[in-house]
Amino acid sequence: MAQAMALDRSMNSAHPPEKPDLEELIERFQFSGYKIDEAASREFKPHQIAHLGILADRFAAGQNVVFANDMGLGKTKVFVALVGARNRLLRHAMTSDPDTRFRPTIIINPPSTILQTFHEIKQHFSMLAPRVYYGTESSWSGPKAKVIRSGQLVSYTSSLDSSDPNTGRIVILTTFGTLRARELNKNETRFIIFNRLRKRARTGV
Repeated sequence: MAQAMALDRSMNSAHPPEKPDLEELIERFQFSGYKIDEAASREFKPHQIAHLGILADRFAAGQNVVFANDMGLGKTKVFVALVGARNRLLRHAMTSDPDTRFRPTIIINPPSTILQTFHEIKQHFSMLAPRVYYGTESSWSGPKAKVIRSGQLVSYTSSLDSSDPNTGRIVILTTFGTLRARELNKNETRFIIFNRLRKRARTGV
């Protein structure tokens, strides 16, 4: 109960802006070629850019966010766009701060959506480099992808150069079941329970 109340307070501490400045967000996240008056050719819809601004602000403030709106409004596109926008902002910051560091992103999907997320990244975000930590190269049913071998996730991410902007382009797709089976430490504790039968003394009749 206490955890639920703490989450509720955290989620209600920053309300979304009612009228976000789309022009400011477009400039901030460098959506080149976006024209508000050309609805038919928009890569990102206004509500998606507004949601991206909310996520970016929460991320910058070190706050969590639950992004849960109706189906079909482009949640996958928005949170993947956050990765690309973050990488562009870090690249820009690197011009004045050579100590800027880049990290890969891990997206944990349900098994039923991991392929869809991969397609979404390949279709809309050519600046990102998706990797797959799920199954094997032979069992992967999607387009050609770099599949990280079982048990190699830590060594792969550790080998990446944090000073290289290309590291920030890497998005690793996996599932919780995969992480649990391959990466999480497991401890097995066995309990032996003795069931002692009590004999009830019978009294004479």
